[in-house]
Amino acid sequence: MLKNEFAELFAGLTRDEFARFGDFIRSPFFDVPNRVANLYELLEKKYDKINNTPLSREEISDSFYPGRKYEDTQLNIRKLISEFKKYYDEFLSELEYRSQDFHR
Repeated sequence: MLKNEFAELFAGLTRDEFARFGDFIRSPFFDVPNRVANLYELLEKKYDKINNTPLSREEISDSFYPGRKYEDTQLNIRKLISEFKKYYDEFLSELEYRSQDFHR
């Protein structure tokens, strides 16, 4: 993962849109797994500082797997980040869909 990948990922979002992403994540309609919601909550805590203090995979690993070495959890962390990005892409699609005016 790039050192500041989450900052890059959220660069185009306003604070309000980031909060709406949280609503999307927590909505039972979209059936997002708890692990993805937990990663969002971790990012939410660092959101205001994410440009200056990036969240590393090691920090994510420490949060999800306390006491375990990153080398033992890195595959799970990569899968988690990939899954998180998938839901983020779905959110962006939903956001764009809602902003469109459809005409007959």
